[in-house]
Amino acid sequence: MPNHTIATGECLTTVAKKYGLPWTKIWDHGSNAALRSKREDPNILHPGDKLFVPDKELDPQSCATGSRHSFKLLAGASKLRVRLRVRDAKGEMQNVSSKDFVVEFDKGEPVAGQTDGNGLVNVPIPIGATSGKIIVEELALEIPVDLGCINPLEEVSGAQGRLRALGYPVGPVDGIVGDLTRNATRAFQADHKLSVDGIIGPQTRAALKDSYGS
Repeated sequence: MPNHTIATGECLTTVAKKYGLPWTKIWDHGSNAALRSKREDPNILHPGDKLFVPDKELDPQSCATGSRHSFKLLAGASKLRVRLRVRDAKGEMQNVSSKDFVVEFDKGEPVAGQTDGNGLVNVPIPIGATSGKIIVEELALEIPVDLGCINPLEEVSGAQGRLRALGYPVGPVDGIVGDLTRNATRAFQADHKLSVDGIIGPQTRAALKDSYGS
């Protein structure tokens, strides 16, 4: 089977569903070794990444005759992992900890939960959903999220997307480090007590991962 080129909004789970294969069957294939070494999270792939999709293989099952049987494809589930933070009266960033929330998706049923001590929302995403909204009624927060549109953190566009989602204006998420991106990076670094140089280096990326949740 030819390589599948990742498009904006796609992740490993959606590709697995498209081809009718478990995601592990695709991701663990030897032909994807180079991509595995490049991408830390299989469900955060970059548009243009090449993913080898193996052919389906027959998997014979023994069943009793004269009865009806059902089979389910376990394609795996993606999760929405977002850390919620707000500024307090002093302008300091604070985690939205232990707050009830509801996530409404464009497909499937709403999912209710509670943020953890770090303000993390961690819920399964219905297959086929492309957008959602996190609602924290107690704080009158409604946060729209585009699913499958965040790029890998090692890409500039991935850092830009996380900065934007965290409330730092980066301008276009275009993979270009311009003045807006440098200023947003400096503001983020100042808030997280990092060296303020406007450079998206290893420490800044680690802080972005911790703050965003992935």
